Amino acid sequence: MNGTKWYKLNKSNEPLVVFLDEKFRALELTVYSKIKSGIISVGEIVFGAELAFALSGKIDPLAFVWKHIPILMQDQFLYLRVILSNTTIFLGTIALCQLLVWFICKVKNIFFSDNKGTPANAYKLKQLFYKLVLNDIVTGISLEKKAGELVKERGLNSIGVQDKNLYIIYLEESVFYFHEALNTILDNKIIEINNTTREQYTEFLQMMDASVVKSIFEMCVSTLDRIIAELRNNGLSITDAKDAQNKYTDYIGYIDDQLKDNSAPKNSKSNTNKCEKVQNMKRGILEDNANEAWSKAIVDCDDICSGKITLGYRKSFVAHLHNAIELFVKQYMLNINDHRVSTVKNGNDADGSPAKEFYNSEDLNSYFLGLDTDTRKKFYSIEFNQLVEISKKLFNTYFETNPQDKQLYCDGLKRIKDLRNDETHFYIEKESFLSEDDFKALYNFMIAFYRILMYHKLLPYFGEASGEFKGLGFDRRLMQDFSYKKCIEKSQFLRELREEVNGIEFPWMGDSPYDIAQSICVIHKRYRDSLEFQKLLVYVEGMQRYNLLTVNEIPIEEADNNENIVGWNTFCEYIVVIPTQGN
Repeated sequence: MNGTKWYKLNKSNEPLVVFLDEKFRALELTVYSKIKSGIISVGEIVFGAELAFALSGKIDPLAFVWKHIPILMQDQFLYLRVILSNTTIFLGTIALCQLLVWFICKVKNIFFSDNKGTPANAYKLKQLFYKLVLNDIVTGISLEKKAGELVKERGLNSIGVQDKNLYIIYLEESVFYFHEALNTILDNKIIEINNTTREQYTEFLQMMDASVVKSIFEMCVSTLDRIIAELRNNGLSITDAKDAQNKYTDYIGYIDDQLKDNSAPKNSKSNTNKCEKVQNMKRGILEDNANEAWSKAIVDCDDICSGKITLGYRKSFVAHLHNAIELFVKQYMLNINDHRVSTVKNGNDADGSPAKEFYNSEDLNSYFLGLDTDTRKKFYSIEFNQLVEISKKLFNTYFETNPQDKQLYCDGLKRIKDLRNDETHFYIEKESFLSEDDFKALYNFMIAFYRILMYHKLLPYFGEASGEFKGLGFDRRLMQDFSYKKCIEKSQFLRELREEVNGIEFPWMGDSPYDIAQSICVIHKRYRDSLEFQKLLVYVEGMQRYNLLTVNEIPIEEADNNENIVGWNTFCEYIVVIPTQGN
């Protein structure tokens, strides 16, 4: 399940950070509630006292009482009448104030309170879902699984009384955690009911990846279905489990209704694509170039992961990623009107142009778009080294709510800067450029950077990347380890090549990657295509580097098929080595 990247452990083995996060959040809400209540109460008393004072001189709410009890109308009871009347007025005004405050709070919560109103608030809510709600759901699923494992081998009727009691506890505790998840959803209004016109809520669901949330809820429904059956078989109440199942089912329906009603643009009959274009947003002048560089960086990244590890692929990956970072950060600076993005270095006119117009501009995208070629040449954009330091503060709002990504971001920036500098200004060694540790760091950087791009709406869509935007998506799991050798070993190309070359004799042309590729082409004609040959050459180079290809020379007198190959007196065999699983 997507999201367990934050917290996978169940409640019984919950990380301290989650526990503290919950407790501090509860404490924060309690303190806030008490302070608010105190301020309101003081205000009520002051206002009530003033109002009571004003009314006491003109109104006696107990006048009808005195009329029916004549003895109290005597002069000796005057002070008693005044005290009782004023007390009644005071308490009544306090009650009226309480009612007024309650009404105002209700109106505020209905019409003005929106926990998804800003990207920062929405992302905090997303974190809450994946940190707490999903944690409880995973715990519930795990407990049901433990119950199943307890009776899997012997069956329920064959286990002892203690194990049977433990089995029932697992099931009931599982239901408890499913309810805990629902309570968190309800208390924090994560899933809304019948709010199909709320665009903020729709955008929030897209940011959450609604399809994943639905899948999680569907898993809850199926798990609870099994629990209900087992509880019923054991003569236990199914009310709580059925109630939880119904609520998860309702939430699935609410999400479907929300997306169905809002997924299609106005005047459009249908649009079933989960990936939605960003509408009504002015295009940035660097947007197209940034998207192109980013998509190529992803292609290079995936090529390397598929076993294409030559220097050319590694250099291309570094260059495209470096370019994408630079363009996206500059585009964000343009969007927020940060004038540090560029400076005038080729001189100004006597009236201060174009610097004067540049620094007075409140829309830098429009400003640069409207410049003529000669004027544009007077500007120099910020250098990458400066951009690195500035961007750490530019994205600080995101990092405040996602501190785990800040280190990934900073480490990746340092590495990409050093790699790019080495490539362009110094000698680079073929074997050491973009080490395995470097690639892992940049891969994880791209995950964090993609979240930043989505958070600040720097990509032309929201939600899950698909369709025309599929090549821009990088919502992946963090890489824990990486090996170039393992990438080659796991490649489908290596397995296909093994079937084609193992046990076959080839003409000997030499032991370089190019020679070996040429030799294979003599027998297998499909590699004579330029693209296929290039692909073969790339993999042969990698296989040689990690000793995954063995070349054995065969004298002509020992060759079995030399009659089919004319012009060579030496033959060879290639042995593609694929380690057994676990090695």
